[in-house]
Amino acid sequence: MNRSAFHFALAVIVLGGSAMALDQAKRRGWLVIIKKPLPIRKPLRDLDKSALSPWQLASAQKLSAENEEELHTQEYIDWVLADPSSPRARIKVVHLGVTYYTGVQDQVPHVPEECAYQGGMTQNGNKQILKWEMPHLRETVETAKVVFDDPQHLGQRLVVYYTIAVNGEFLGDRDPVRLRMINPRDTHLYYSKIEVSIFTSMDADQKELDAVGRDLLDRTLAELMRSHLPLRGWERGGPK
Repeated sequence: MNRSAFHFALAVIVLGGSAMALDQAKRRGWLVIIKKPLPIRKPLRDLDKSALSPWQLASAQKLSAENEEELHTQEYIDWVLADPSSPRARIKVVHLGVTYYTGVQDQVPHVPEECAYQGGMTQNGNKQILKWEMPHLRETVETAKVVFDDPQHLGQRLVVYYTIAVNGEFLGDRDPVRLRMINPRDTHLYYSKIEVSIFTSMDADQKELDAVGRDLLDRTLAELMRSHLPLRGWERGGPK
């Protein structure tokens, strides 16, 4: 083999190896490629509260500038909701949290498993991934359910239901979220975490809790997709 042929073969090997390494790095989350941002269509703070009925807004929290900086977004809602028509005496507080990210350097969504642990809570059992039919949204949504106990308040329990919307797809775990983010066909990227948290007692009826979490998630997701989140298809080429 002459020198030019040798150099050509070496270049093929190096480039091929680099391509394989790049692909593996993307799949394992070692490499993050920032895609173009997708602006939200309507601010989350303007979410139509009547779309959540019978749930009514009890209070809306505004984070401090320092906490917003830690959250890495100013596009969020932090609401406490109540259903005055419900006989559910055990369910004292229902919290709805929605965050929206696009064009950010940190593309690893924060999840309750980490946040609750940092807040001093302990996870009770393994996370469940549920496939819920959402009648208002009219599609199936992959939803995570995580249960936490509070050592400082014995007898109290926190049940969290959440899904992460990535370019119009709903996922319940960070690994598939990461894989969805690096889809090479997408030119733009956003992700949004939608979370319902219920503080309750340890002997609360799980079916009742699931019904509450599913109903509020369904109503919230339907309104987000109708008025707020980027339209499906925008992730490839941007807004039309």
